[in-house]
Amino acid sequence: IDITDRKATEKDLIESRRRFKETAELLPTIICEINTDMRFVYVNKIGLAMFGYSQEEFEKGIDLAQLIHKDDLERARSNIAHILQGETLIPQEYRLVHKNGTVRDYLVTSSRITKDGEVVGIRSSILDISERKQMERQLRESEERLRSIYSASPIGIALFNEEGGILDFNRSFQKMFGLPDDVAYDSIAFSLFKDVIKLK
Repeated sequence: IDITDRKATEKDLIESRRRFKETAELLPTIICEINTDMRFVYVNKIGLAMFGYSQEEFEKGIDLAQLIHKDDLERARSNIAHILQGETLIPQEYRLVHKNGTVRDYLVTSSRITKDGEVVGIRSSILDISERKQMERQLRESEERLRSIYSASPIGIALFNEEGGILDFNRSFQKMFGLPDDVAYDSIAFSLFKDVIKLK
């Protein structure tokens, strides 16, 4: 039996695999692959370094459940099942756990891997977004503190748009001008207050 074509195809696949791994090792993001049993079969060097595992530990076997935060694990397994079925999902945010117990936020983009028409696993690109998430949390906390001060202030405070309509006001401002609770902000014209409030 002439197997020349088959051997040529196998050679091309090996070469393609080699180029993929070389490229993955050059990228500044984590690239990894898991099989259908949710065990890692490939992680690039930056991934191993970031999560604190050695190549020897990886070769012994690392399960997906070791890396994903327990509160995100069920959602991750559900998403993986959808991807294996051929669905395309938007990038997902997960909390991943490093070997030393550190938990950080990551954005994971995944697609399924097929071989000879058979689904064999999932390939993912993983980006650390911990700093961005921390900034978002700090911004929310800052906004909440500002809103608390704004709402509780004994001074009447109102926000106006360029046309003189009121966008928002606090409770003290409402009491000061006797505004009803159900008033629509955009229906209040600045002209009602022009005699007592002066804006440039």
